[in-house]
Amino acid sequence: NYCEGAYYGARFNGGYSSFTLDNTGNKFLNNEWNKVYYYGIYLYRQGDVEINDNVFRNWGYQYASPIFDYFGQGINIKRNEIHCGSRAIYIYYQNYYNQSATSEISNNMVMDFQNVGSYQYGIYSYRGYNIDYLHNSIWISSGSGGFYYSGLTCYYNYYCTVKNNMFYNTGNGYSFASYYSTWNNG
Repeated sequence: NYCEGAYYGARFNGGYSSFTLDNTGNKFLNNEWNKVYYYGIYLYRQGDVEINDNVFRNWGYQYASPIFDYFGQGINIKRNEIHCGSRAIYIYYQNYYNQSATSEISNNMVMDFQNVGSYQYGIYSYRGYNIDYLHNSIWISSGSGGFYYSGLTCYYNYYCTVKNNMFYNTGNGYSFASYYSTWNNG
């Protein structure tokens, strides 16, 4: 599939209960997202989502976010090519309400930020549980310093794994930043 234009490439909203997910099993496979204004894929309260083998490019807004997931559970984001605005993958509260769920973000390529000279981050995760960050290649050149602006930023992440990634930052900030997080061995 090919998606061009619009404010959201795709937006999926679930229910508003903190403990149940009404929408599960959605798959975004082998799509090209081009000239979307702000969000490529926006997810709210979704479970067991697959975002695999997609290409995201040419944003209409310099602070665009190709993948945004809020209060999700069991997401898998694999083998995507992401040319982004200022942030590539943004996840909030992943597996927070079901801490036995697992998620994987792996084999993604993040590059070509449109937001040159300001803040950039490849993957930003806030309050995530049981997420594996594996084999990702992320190149940023953030003009802003600080821990938010890195290839991978984990803020209050628990029982996660970071393994075999390549984080390259040619600007300010960090390549990898972890704050108030615990990690699995391996």
